[in-house]
Amino acid sequence: MKILLGTKNNHKVYEMTKIIQEFFPQLPDEITIISLNDLPNVDEPVEDGNTFLVNATIKAKYYYDKFKIPTIADDSGLEVAALNGLPGVYSARFATMGQTNSLDKDNREKLLTMLKDVEDRRARFVCAIVYFDGNELVSAEGQTTGKILREETGDKGFGYDCLFYSDDLEKPFGLADSSEKNRISHRGRALRKLLIKIN
Repeated sequence: MKILLGTKNNHKVYEMTKIIQEFFPQLPDEITIISLNDLPNVDEPVEDGNTFLVNATIKAKYYYDKFKIPTIADDSGLEVAALNGLPGVYSARFATMGQTNSLDKDNREKLLTMLKDVEDRRARFVCAIVYFDGNELVSAEGQTTGKILREETGDKGFGYDCLFYSDDLEKPFGLADSSEKNRISHRGRALRKLLIKIN
């Protein structure tokens, strides 16, 4: 049996695969984890939902319909209190607010510019994750809190990680190794909840 991770993002594929392997120390031989990078290229779905859960559901159903493989898909992003929850569902395309993803660097620069004179820098990462096998649809959500730094710190992780100071780790995600981050990250928490539900 194959399970498809509905993403081409190599960072996400690595994180999610590691979390699944840690959850199932001995993954059954009959289960193989693959990603969109292992399959023929298809157009991406239009993520026009106004919540992470709606967008994750769109992706899970879309890729299942394309490949008929049970699919796990997530939608996640950064919510900043002082920006009324932005970037939110626009996190990957914050710099342009368009339909296609922006460069991570451009997204970070826009965020720092918008928060230049802001003292309240509270933020959280949120993840909604969905499993769909053609019949059963299961979802879970996770989050992790922190604050936005005034400059990029560290070179680990991706996206906004180097700007996010984690309350749980008491250090920036940009300085955290993958096992530290996966233990408390929004995606790690959401995926583990999902795996408990579908196990």
